[in-house]
Amino acid sequence: MVQQATAPDEMESSDTYVCEHCGHSVTLPSTLMLVSQFVSGTASALFAAYLFIVKLSLVMTAMQFGKPVTFGQETALLLVATLFLIGGGFILYQAITGWSLRRKYVTSKPSPRQ
Repeated sequence: MVQQATAPDEMESSDTYVCEHCGHSVTLPSTLMLVSQFVSGTASALFAAYLFIVKLSLVMTAMQFGKPVTFGQETALLLVATLFLIGGGFILYQAITGWSLRRKYVTSKPSPRQ
């Protein structure tokens, strides 16, 4: 059975669990860290998606109707919005993988220490 290596009331940004039988240890991100990653990843991805859509519609409208626009600047801003969108997606990915790893280890009940 897996037991927590640190005291439950200890203030840490991560939890370390150690197996009694083989000594394998794993460091899991705390629930607060995972919630923070999920919220910031969602907020940044939504904001970046909004900027991406606005800039893409501006570039497409300028191309279709021949409006005067600086394509270099708008394309650079579109690229920056894409990078921010990828970054928000990566933060969400980290939160989801951390949550699934934490659920896998924490759902097993620790055995009492002797």
